[in-house]
Amino acid sequence: MVGVNATSSTINLLVQGTGSNIPFQVNSSTGTSLLTVLGNGNVGIGTSTVGSRLVIQGSTSDGTANALQINNSGGTGLVTVINNGNVGIGTTGPATKL
Repeated sequence: MVGVNATSSTINLLVQGTGSNIPFQVNSSTGTSLLTVLGNGNVGIGTSTVGSRLVIQGSTSDGTANALQINNSGGTGLVTVINNGNVGIGTTGPATKL
């Protein structure tokens, strides 16, 4: 078990922030933020600017690229959101907004 900035830990990895520090962040080899968890519990994927509970920011402005995809355990797409704002339920290629 590992504790970072914690006096004890009963879980495999515990990271506890102090003050306004970001308690947990994963960056790419070039320093781009991949995953950020703030002290208030807000989570950012693809961004370190996290103003709500969950912020997902794509790495491309390509309007046809997936911004978010939720799959079942078999890998079948259940919900897809494309960068242009189109949302599909039961399809991976939504043609219109929800």
